[in-house]
Amino acid sequence: MRSYPRAAAQSRGAPPAPRATARAFTTGRQDAARLAELAVDAVLDRLEAGRTEARKVTLAPRLIVRGTTAPPA
Repeated sequence: MRSYPRAAAQSRGAPPAPRATARAFTTGRQDAARLAELAVDAVLDRLEAGRTEARKVTLAPRLIVRGTTAPPA
């Protein structure tokens, strides 16, 4: 296993980066576990069944509404 040196700023004892302010940003979330399942299925299809054509899969994101979303007008 290769060993890589740490970033120069870290190795010189630089102060840690400032923490982000505590804001509740609205964001989107994807189902990472489902995405991983689909990726594994695609690899197995390729290895076991010889599938070579591309496949398109769309996962619906989930909106996580937090403090940066304005109320409905």
